[in-house]
Amino acid sequence: MLLLRDHFYLNLRRNNEQRKTPPTSIYQDYLGLEKILKSQHLISKDYGKPAHDEMLFIIIHQIYELWFKQILFELDSVLDIF
Repeated sequence: MLLLRDHFYLNLRRNNEQRKTPPTSIYQDYLGLEKILKSQHLISKDYGKPAHDEMLFIIIHQIYELWFKQILFELDSVLDIF
């Protein structure tokens, strides 16, 4: 049985074989790390003194939101079953 994960990696391998140069960073691109890591905007920085607590607050709450998104995704799939 071919899993979705296996299908994903087979397509990556096939695409990489067709390229003349290797991909720069599959992991980074797949996760959208550049966008995620640039999404913390400190209000305190606008006033010339970035606060470490503010950065921690933003990151923790962004993580909470991602976990909530995952929970809703899982609940939707359970509802589809019933």
